[in-house]
Amino acid sequence: MKKLYFLFVMLLLGLNSAYSQQQLFANQPPDSVVRQNPRTSAMEFVPGEVLIKFRDEVAVNLSYKGSQAQTGINAIDNIFANFNVTTAEKLFPGEQRLKSKVILKAFNGKEVEKPSLHNIYKLKFARQEDLFALMDTLKKDTAHVVYAEPNYLLSITDDKPLSPILSEKEMQDFLDSKSDSREAAESRRQKAGSRRQ
Repeated sequence: MKKLYFLFVMLLLGLNSAYSQQQLFANQPPDSVVRQNPRTSAMEFVPGEVLIKFRDEVAVNLSYKGSQAQTGINAIDNIFANFNVTTAEKLFPGEQRLKSKVILKAFNGKEVEKPSLHNIYKLKFARQEDLFALMDTLKKDTAHVVYAEPNYLLSITDDKPLSPILSEKEMQDFLDSKSDSREAAESRRQKAGSRRQ
């Protein structure tokens, strides 16, 4: 049984790898050589997507010229044209520029500045192998760009529960036992206090 399970897992991993390679080679002629950037295998991210944050004072006016996304900033529009950026959309559509600095207090007591989210965009482009070249080119334009990074795939949950799943009756019994032990402890404290007096 363990061997069968192991073979099944290996088969799934192999299919996943083949699918991701198929995406990488989709736009290539059959006999071409593809040079893969070593940074792509170190991380998980959405292929063909880059997140970019423009400086707060930069006014971005999204438009489209044919199938090309444009921002109204000549330097950025030229980069978009060179890398065939087809879509640019606001990541947080309802956000407005902060009028003044807002300081928040973290759980550990440390004060942090609230980030401005109004100028963050998700870019989509056709050639996945251009991902790092596009990001590096955008980062060079420090007059307009704060950062450009892949659209990382992250998970904040673990698939295994920390404790076994309890039925409603089991949970109620557990809570009752905890309240019973608190009442017993309180009763012992009161008796001990009355003996001292």
